[in-house]
Amino acid sequence: MRKRKAPETVEERADAIVEALGGTVVKFSLRAESPFANIPDRRYRVRGVALWAELKRPLTDYEDKDGYTRHRGDLLTQGQLDFLRAEYDCGQIVFAGSDTELKEMLLRAPSGWYYFGWQCVALTATKGLRKERAK
Repeated sequence: MRKRKAPETVEERADAIVEALGGTVVKFSLRAESPFANIPDRRYRVRGVALWAELKRPLTDYEDKDGYTRHRGDLLTQGQLDFLRAEYDCGQIVFAGSDTELKEMLLRAPSGWYYFGWQCVALTATKGLRKERAK
């Protein structure tokens, strides 16, 4: 019997968390040149609730050659933030962050996901926005 390969990416780990909770995963990871480039990575249906999730590697700090502190990791684009904000304003549950933060949210009562998810989006956005790729 083969051993199952451990999830390696943030997306794979988040998908595994949702599936372990009996949820389903719809994957929207698209290339920037897609006409739907700002759609979040995933649409999860778990514990009777659907939510949009834009998954990001956690930021880590490092010192550059000139001694300045820089950040490495994934940032939201303005388009992704706009999409998540529009969905949130329409009463949808949205999330942006790491698989660890998603797990923390999903283990709470679903009634708290709306606000917790938006707090994760806002926190992710405060780390800065990445430039949109040229089409």
